[in-house]
Amino acid sequence: MAATRPPVARPRPLAGQTKLPKCQASPSGSGLLYDGDFQLMPDIGSHYSEYFRGEPFAPGWHVAKGSVDFNGSTGWGPAAPNNACTIDLDGINPGGLRSRAFPTTPDSAYTVTFSMSGNGDCAPQNKVVEVEAAGQSAQFTWDIANGNTAQNGDWGTQTWGFTATSTSTNLALISRDPRNAACGVVVGTISVTPG
Repeated sequence: MAATRPPVARPRPLAGQTKLPKCQASPSGSGLLYDGDFQLMPDIGSHYSEYFRGEPFAPGWHVAKGSVDFNGSTGWGPAAPNNACTIDLDGINPGGLRSRAFPTTPDSAYTVTFSMSGNGDCAPQNKVVEVEAAGQSAQFTWDIANGNTAQNGDWGTQTWGFTATSTSTNLALISRDPRNAACGVVVGTISVTPG
């Protein structure tokens, strides 16, 4: 939740617009995920929209914890990588996403890749996301010190591997920020690929 960006109740046409364009597709695609780049969502530009636990917010995704902010392609000022729409994992409190199940082969390796930054509008300085799949997890931290933020166009690419235990798997990205945090890790262009 960032005071410098105007919110909308839900992604929908803004005043004076009859139809919004869709979010930009990632050149590398989403792999096994359904809409990991949120290209099926309306691009709400410099706005953001909050979604709460249990709500679906994009095809193939729902909010698994707390609340999250869906951001248009110019929601941070500088565009995110590939002009992607992104998710701040801390809405009015720390939140998280869960994908719908995607097909996997037991005992086979898979790689999760995603763009990552941090919302610099408020604390904490070190923002933490936990990535979970098939009962395995890893944490990633983004430090917003010295203006290292989404607002300044600073992004990194993270990768993590897991081994499937079933013929279908869900991916989750969960904020591990303190309870009252409202500015979290920002993620986008999420993909899962074999190997």
